[in-house]
Amino acid sequence: MAKTNNSKPAAQRVAGAPIKALKVISRRDSFRRAGFEFTGEAKTLPLDELTDDQVEALKAEPLLVVSEVDIEPEKAETPAT
Repeated sequence: MAKTNNSKPAAQRVAGAPIKALKVISRRDSFRRAGFEFTGEAKTLPLDELTDDQVEALKAEPLLVVSEVDIEPEKAETPAT
């Protein structure tokens, strides 16, 4: 499956503008999907740092609780790869 990312790179974010992100919580103690490890503690991932395939995989996974959120730029986490 080809990975595509149609979002702006993190370097092109508008200063002060809210960032679209996914807030992800695992229904298990620890769970891996789309290259990330999730726990019962919420992890916030900026959408512009995820591929379309990663977003699709996270949203489709029944063992994860995924919601779309807006975050302030300084609160954005950089995903570890």
